Amino acid sequence: MINIKEYLFILFVLLTTSIAYAENKLFNKQSDEPIEITSNRMEAFNEKKLIVFSGNAIANKAIKY
Repeated sequence: MINIKEYLFILFVLLTTSIAYAENKLFNKQSDEPIEITSNRMEAFNEKKLIVFSGNAIANKAIKY
């Protein structure tokens, strides 16, 4: 028979995984809104199609619900 600690552990795992799944679905919505990035330095690598922002880099994106 399952004791109370095992029952609470199973309940905790189920709740945390369901919350994580819900947050993942909520915050992974695609948006056409631009990403605004501010940083001290930007490096572009055209051949690799890569841009690296460094030094106090902050990225902001508007989320529409």
